[in-house]
Amino acid sequence: MDEGRRLALSVDWWVIWRSQEPVSSALMQAHLLHWVPAVSAILERNKRKKAGIHNWSQLADQMHRDLANLYRMRVGEYTPNARDFLTLSTLLDIPVERFYPTKLDWLAGAAQLLWKGGSRLGRQWTPDASAYAYTEYILSRAGSHDDQLDKRVLKTIHSSRHRQFLDAKGLERSILEVADGVGRQLMKVHMACQNS
Repeated sequence: MDEGRRLALSVDWWVIWRSQEPVSSALMQAHLLHWVPAVSAILERNKRKKAGIHNWSQLADQMHRDLANLYRMRVGEYTPNARDFLTLSTLLDIPVERFYPTKLDWLAGAAQLLWKGGSRLGRQWTPDASAYAYTEYILSRAGSHDDQLDKRVLKTIHSSRHRQFLDAKGLERSILEVADGVGRQLMKVHMACQNS
């Protein structure tokens, strides 16, 4: 089995290499692609209703932050901390959980970013079915043996995602395609860590 594919299918790369590029950026951007559009939608809703905080400038004022600082948060130059999300939750009157994607959504987003590259910030964004299938597979802890994916896990994923994949072979090809793309990025990280 190709070493990159093996890493992508059997290593918790989001844990082991969470501070290494490009994994770190993919995790951060997947989070940004979740919370920034959510806040933008709430601000837009408030603007339509003519109630509450309805733009980023007002939000910065209420947070007692410079607008440029809030902009840096929105584009990933500065990572908001838990206190920032608690403040946003309070000011926008939404549950703090809305700022965090589920583990499946977060990892599927990071996998897609590693596999295919970036996405435009500020737009509603959802990883594609292949990234979700790959993520479901790796979270199942099935791994792979002799370049073969676990057929029982594939059957389970296919039953829940049958609308996106016509057959189990198509599902398997999609998972391996994502694994190969993610694996190419992980090999770079793996080699850099070994050389340091």
